[in-house]
Amino acid sequence: MGGWSAEGVPQPARGLTGAHAGQRVDQAADLGPALSGLLLKLQFASGALQIRAMSGDPAPSQNPFLLAGGPNALQLFLALLNGGAVSLQAGEERTASFELVLP
Repeated sequence: MGGWSAEGVPQPARGLTGAHAGQRVDQAADLGPALSGLLLKLQFASGALQIRAMSGDPAPSQNPFLLAGGPNALQLFLALLNGGAVSLQAGEERTASFELVLP
């Protein structure tokens, strides 16, 4: 894997996978409805895997982020909540979804 990019958001970013496992390399916290425009690209020799169309119910995920998994590896976390105070009702469901487009 060669690198990654985050596009379609107010602060686009890009980088390489890095050799430091566990290091957070990108975070799209609290984008709200703008999260649907986020396009993550993970570059491979055969093309780019795209992660897009992130959404959720009753609200989008609050904190998707990428962690370096070590040389040539990344881990995507789609955290529904960002750790801030929130009022959750008993039995209330929260869902998140995204599309993967393979090269």
